[in-house]
Amino acid sequence: MLCIFLNLLQLVAGGEFPVVMIISENTPSSFLSKLESSTFNELFDSLIITLEDFSPSSFIPETILVDFTFSVVLGMNLQTLGDIYGFNVISTRYLPYRYPNEQFFLLQKPEIVSSAMTEMLNYLEWTQFIVFSSEELYYREILDKFLEANPTQVKNCFVLHPEMDELELENMISKMIKTTSFRLFVIISSKSVSNLVVSAIIKKKIFSAGTGILIYGEGLAGLSSQGILGLVQNGIENYLDIEDNKISQLLGLLDYIAEKKSSNIEKQFKEILNEYYKTGKEIFNIINIQNDEKIVIGSLNNTNIELFINITFPGNMKFIDSNFKTQIPFSYAGGQANPPGIPPSGYNPLQMRGAKFATMVANNDTSLLPNFNFSMIYTDCGVSTSNATYIYSCLDNIPELGVGFLSTSWGTSTVPYIDYFLPKPVISSDTYSGLSDKKLYPTMIRAVPSSNYNGAILANTLKVFGWNKIMILRSDTQKYYNAYQVFLGLSKYYGIKILNVNDNITIPYLYTRDQFENYRGTFQACYDSGARIFISLLPSSDYLHVVEGLYDVGFRRGDLQALSTIATGGNICGGELDEHCIKRKELLIGALGVYNAEWIGDYGKEMEQRFIKAFDSFTAFQCTSFDQNMMLLRSISQVVKSGFDYEDSQILIKYIRQEKFVGCSGILSISQDSNDRSNAASMLQNIILDNDTVKERKVVVFDPSSQTPMQLIDDIIWCDGTKVMPNDYRFSLNCPFDETKATDSKIGYTVLYIVCFIIALITIVISLIMIKSFFAKNYEEINCKKIITGQDMIALIIIIIEIFQYLSLGITPTDSSSIIETLSEVSGVNFRKFFIVENSAYWNMILISIIVAWIYCLLCLMIILRSKSLILFRTSFFTILDYISEYLMPLIGDLSFMPIISVLMNLYVCTLSISNDLTKSYNSHDCNTFCWTGKHLSYSAISFITLAIFIPFSMYLRPFWHSFQTTLNIKPNQKYMIFKSSFQIFVIVLSKTVAYSNRYVFGFLYTGVLLTYSLSFIKFKAFNYGIANLWLAVSIFMTAYTELLYSISILSEFSGSNVLAALICGNIGIVSLGYYIQSRRCVSYLYSEPSKNIPEIFKYAFGKNEYKYKENNDDDDKSSNRKIS
Repeated sequence: MLCIFLNLLQLVAGGEFPVVMIISENTPSSFLSKLESSTFNELFDSLIITLEDFSPSSFIPETILVDFTFSVVLGMNLQTLGDIYGFNVISTRYLPYRYPNEQFFLLQKPEIVSSAMTEMLNYLEWTQFIVFSSEELYYREILDKFLEANPTQVKNCFVLHPEMDELELENMISKMIKTTSFRLFVIISSKSVSNLVVSAIIKKKIFSAGTGILIYGEGLAGLSSQGILGLVQNGIENYLDIEDNKISQLLGLLDYIAEKKSSNIEKQFKEILNEYYKTGKEIFNIINIQNDEKIVIGSLNNTNIELFINITFPGNMKFIDSNFKTQIPFSYAGGQANPPGIPPSGYNPLQMRGAKFATMVANNDTSLLPNFNFSMIYTDCGVSTSNATYIYSCLDNIPELGVGFLSTSWGTSTVPYIDYFLPKPVISSDTYSGLSDKKLYPTMIRAVPSSNYNGAILANTLKVFGWNKIMILRSDTQKYYNAYQVFLGLSKYYGIKILNVNDNITIPYLYTRDQFENYRGTFQACYDSGARIFISLLPSSDYLHVVEGLYDVGFRRGDLQALSTIATGGNICGGELDEHCIKRKELLIGALGVYNAEWIGDYGKEMEQRFIKAFDSFTAFQCTSFDQNMMLLRSISQVVKSGFDYEDSQILIKYIRQEKFVGCSGILSISQDSNDRSNAASMLQNIILDNDTVKERKVVVFDPSSQTPMQLIDDIIWCDGTKVMPNDYRFSLNCPFDETKATDSKIGYTVLYIVCFIIALITIVISLIMIKSFFAKNYEEINCKKIITGQDMIALIIIIIEIFQYLSLGITPTDSSSIIETLSEVSGVNFRKFFIVENSAYWNMILISIIVAWIYCLLCLMIILRSKSLILFRTSFFTILDYISEYLMPLIGDLSFMPIISVLMNLYVCTLSISNDLTKSYNSHDCNTFCWTGKHLSYSAISFITLAIFIPFSMYLRPFWHSFQTTLNIKPNQKYMIFKSSFQIFVIVLSKTVAYSNRYVFGFLYTGVLLTYSLSFIKFKAFNYGIANLWLAVSIFMTAYTELLYSISILSEFSGSNVLAALICGNIGIVSLGYYIQSRRCVSYLYSEPSKNIPEIFKYAFGKNEYKYKENNDDDDKSSNRKIS
């Protein structure tokens, strides 16, 4: 107290301007220490005292009272003393009330700060921003003024407590700010709040290129992040700490007053203070943190802004505005590098172009995140390597890797990438089935199904194509072993036989042609198996070298139909030498690959066209990485729209697993039980040769989510270069010679024509004899109502069956109609097309045909002898012959006539030869047996004798069989039956001669013959019933039309769908015309009458004639209607 009193006496006696600094118990000790050590201008005498010790009467009116109480209440009391005693009170904090006298503050007035901040924002051209402020009264007042001046520019405003929880603030920024993409911030707050906000912005990774932060005053203190802007009152730029700030401003004020007094300016003290606040305090300095230092880069005076150093924003950007989009970075394996010793993977950069294209599409899609911009971070840290040390070391050198990673389709590098990026999501296109386990790899998701799925697709493809015999080779990796097990299980279920399963079917990973000798036995086992269908469960790097090995053991074009689980994109040579390229082209033209479907559906086709415009026309493989990336980007979009932080890996992975969308490969969704894509579409890609350029094109799409799971896009070109599907094993199995050197046998054709000529001559002679000498009987036409019987129905059905028998002899393209073709092959027993019969099975078929023919002839002879009333054959034991003659022989006579003759005559088709010798020619059904020698000669002789007996017997008896049918109303003209037999033998001869010489000539010739045969029935009546005659003509005309259509389609190579459409429409038209003629010109005399029960219908329809033959003449007379003259 004594010290204070002595100081007061000194102040009063000195006559200087006294400066009294009022403190309180709230005044921080650190601040008090700085205040006591400060040096004041010599014009002033300073005193530090508490308000309780202050005695107003001891001081003159000119005394300056400085409020350092750090208390609102004490500050208000001090203002009251100033008003009463006329003291000049300078406040260091903003007071909530206005007093009659002028108030002076060491802090700038709120309206001036608001105006300066607004001018600065206008200069920066920030039209939208988010404001943070603190709860202190001064900053709230500035905020109110600022919001009044910028009502539309402030996007959102947050007033924070200085002691707000840091984690709570981070969560708020993550959900309410980060998801909006706004990156421009204005902070009007104390140091504690400002530092808290900036720290949260940095931790949530919002502080990056495109971010802008403008802070007023002391909020800059304690910050050092590159690019932050600040606006501070002139003179305190070096004293941003709140304690230094207050003392600095006081010293500046006192220096200003001292300067005015030293200039002998006679002004009142208040006038000097007012002048100070109207001049120097309205000037602000612009601060920018550059290189960890706060530097003054310009000034703001009212509306005038002057910069003498360029602004640097975060990310070293020089300019940003409200339209700058928030960058969402993610990384991708876009390179080709591998560790030393492993060649670069050149395909990977090409594949990952799809991911780049997806980023372009997403950034231009306003339905995703219009205010964000996805940015890709390129990495080149290994593709086909499992060297984790190499991969980790490379990735460690990349400062930012983003929110997730797009991995490669090479399985070896996938696991190291998954481990490195934990807990971030890794989107992969690797098909290794071991990655399906969610528990082992919870952060891994793939946009493709596992290799097991492709194994199932292979098995189903074989089932669809009807291939039951195959050979298979697989890689020795676990991935292909798992796929093989799935394939093997389905193969057994579908009845598919693996012919080389007992041999070694394993090929080492990274196999090359240099290892051929070590695996020659494996390739030879494939060749010896006789299979044509080759299933490849091999990676692309091994597949092409394996094909060369198959070539080296004897496979040639047409011998091998490859079906693999990879796509080549047409690049099967890849810069190899011509000798290797020739081998690959020889066996891979026509090959099929089951691969992930690409660019399908309307969306896929649209994206492919846009991709071509952006890059080039090579689009293979790149749809996969497109969908791979879109899965990540769309999931990020959903996370943001749901108000979550897209950098929260756990949430992002959850949304990726829930995502379902239409991509370029169909509908994408992830299975809930695994990491795999569910119900993925696959496609068959066909390797073709187009103007000596190898290409790969889509031919079939398998889409389980579509209404039509299997869609044929284009015709398949098979291994032999045609559109005719090959059989599942090679046609000439285990020939004792190189069948590729076989040529047409001229002498074989000569012998064939001679045999056919003899058969035709026999037919002509028998026909003429029968017409002139035996048959003149014509049945009376049906001209009254009769009930149609079962035998009548069979007669009409035979007319329909004969359509397919005629078709089986003609040209039937395999891609026209599987139903039509199958019916014709079955009914015509055309073994050459219906199924391949070779070796011993072929000879068994010949033997069966001979036996059936002889049994038929024997039955004919016995029936003739019985009709001649020989005592031996009139016994009751042979009564069965009557039933055979009435029910069985008419059917055998009509339905087996053409098949038996066609099969036996096929024995003489020895049109291939390995030399000019007749005995070196062979039949395509058995290349191990040469013609006209040994076994073939014996069978040929027996068959010729069989035909020489079978044909006369059949031609002689076919007209009689119908007379034995007691309930038959529709009876054929006997001359028609002779003519019909002759015609059928004639067309069989054509099918064995002209058809093998020139299929095009045969097609049109056969059509002409059928058409002539059909038109002959306009005047010639084949039956005693007009409707039967009409439909016989219509059926033959339909056959002629069908053969004409097939001939034109083969010549012009029309597509199967067009042929089928013309076939259906044309035949419907012919049938419709037949019905029209029937309704106008024909009378329907036959009708069906309902019966009370089924047994009676059966009994009436088929008759129950029990003939009891006795030795007396009466019995003979009763059976006279069954005699053959």
